[in-house]
Amino acid sequence: TEHDVSLMSGKSILKNINKEKYEIKTVYINKKGETFEYIGDIENLDKANEIDLKKEENLISALESADVIFPVLHGAYGEDGCIQGVFEMMKKPYVGCGVLASSVSMDKVFTKAILNDAEVIQAPYVWFKKIDGNYIFIDNNHNEFKSELKDISKKVEEKLKYPMFVKPSNAGSSIGIRKVKNKEELIDAI
Repeated sequence: TEHDVSLMSGKSILKNINKEKYEIKTVYINKKGETFEYIGDIENLDKANEIDLKKEENLISALESADVIFPVLHGAYGEDGCIQGVFEMMKKPYVGCGVLASSVSMDKVFTKAILNDAEVIQAPYVWFKKIDGNYIFIDNNHNEFKSELKDISKKVEEKLKYPMFVKPSNAGSSIGIRKVKNKEELIDAI
């Protein structure tokens, strides 16, 4: 879901990294999950095409020769601890957070629960989920209650003030966010 954001970040890093200090091997993963090495000129990255890509057998073989890995993968599998776990299993050092910090921070509700336990002040929130067409409200003690959409929206309005944001708990920063200013927009966003 965040493939294009990952590409923008990767291009920015490649344009700004000290190429005299580091020998860079650029690995690209397409939307199908296929792995390639970018063999074109990094300075011409904006003009890259398929000719500049060399197919790799898989991600692990593409990364085996790396001294350190700089992952630039937003969203699922990149920010959620999955790829970090692969690097840990490969015994390869990497840039960024480890497996636990990545997985916890990818899920906003679990991040908030941990911050609550650590008594860190944060913005108020309401947690609910939808499973098999049923809405489930989760209270501050993590008790779950089957609810109707109108009941969920009422609980949200009781705890939060407009405008507010409706956001998936476990998606990237730019996915599925809706700013809502009234009950109709809230229900639509939910």
